[in-house]
Amino acid sequence: LWISSQRRNSGTTVSLRTVAIGANGSGTRMGLQANDVSLIGRAWTATLRTMPARRIRVILNPISGAGRGRSYAPVVAGELRRRGHFVDVLETRRRGDARRWASEIAGWDAILAIGGDGTVNEVVNGLPRGAEVPLAVLPLGTGNVLAKELKLGRGPEAVCRLVDEWNVHWMDCGRIESPPIADEARIERFLMMVGTGFDAEILHRHHERRGRMTQFTYFIWGLLTVFDYQAPRIRVEVDGRVVEDKATFVVASNVREYGGPFVFAPHARHDDGILDVMWFRGRFARDVFRILWAGMFRYALEIGDTGYATGRHVALSSPDRAPLQIDGDPHGFCPVALTVDRQCFPVLVPATDA
Repeated sequence: LWISSQRRNSGTTVSLRTVAIGANGSGTRMGLQANDVSLIGRAWTATLRTMPARRIRVILNPISGAGRGRSYAPVVAGELRRRGHFVDVLETRRRGDARRWASEIAGWDAILAIGGDGTVNEVVNGLPRGAEVPLAVLPLGTGNVLAKELKLGRGPEAVCRLVDEWNVHWMDCGRIESPPIADEARIERFLMMVGTGFDAEILHRHHERRGRMTQFTYFIWGLLTVFDYQAPRIRVEVDGRVVEDKATFVVASNVREYGGPFVFAPHARHDDGILDVMWFRGRFARDVFRILWAGMFRYALEIGDTGYATGRHVALSSPDRAPLQIDGDPHGFCPVALTVDRQCFPVLVPATDA
């Protein structure tokens, strides 16, 4: 018999406890002693004196971290099994694998993604809406934006500790709706940000040539792009109000961090139910360098030609070719409509003393 209890409090953190009790009530299936489980009245109450076993589906991007993902996966799986958990490791071969495997989550307690923000985004879009299966992440990507935001540790030991501590935090999840295709709207989800302008142009150009993106290759592609880049004119609406119609670079963010050392939404919080929108109006190569420099040293809002707004609904449109990126991966073009749902996506985060 499986017994599980769940409680959500105002701090958006929950504690989940799952206990397996043997047929004779002794709990020996998990190595629990009879005095570890007590039944009070008609309610089932479990008092754990050992760490509960979990069923963990591991989704691995084998090329992440310059191939370290492939070497880390057996270490993580072995350690989790040693701690009593049931682990299944699936290695992606092509785009869409992570999404498909995340959609087949029935019977699993958590998904552990080994890879970068792109792998995380696939998992997020694969999980059925409303599923309360938390996501754990072993960050091995280029930007690792989500890991920075949630202060996740790196390495096998850190992610095994996440599973043992089982500290579930509910963060906001964004939805992006593109124009109808064959009379059906295309809706994707995101945990971090949606951007349009120069950064998205770099990602689109690199994607067309293939190859692995690193911070060094991002820098090189940025230099190759900046001098022949034609900045689009972007219209920004927040909660139905036009706040800008001459932007050239826009970030609608659910998190404070951006890729690499950059910060463009310093006031963003991932659990407040709103998107933080930053835009920039500069059109020339020197302006691109200016906003990137300011973002690197975290004073982007203090230079001229920038704006900032917050809201639940954001619309981006342009009469020009305005490429988009979602969570650091290229994704179509404007126009799009964005919405954020508050505290609807569970993630495993390090436990605190608070």
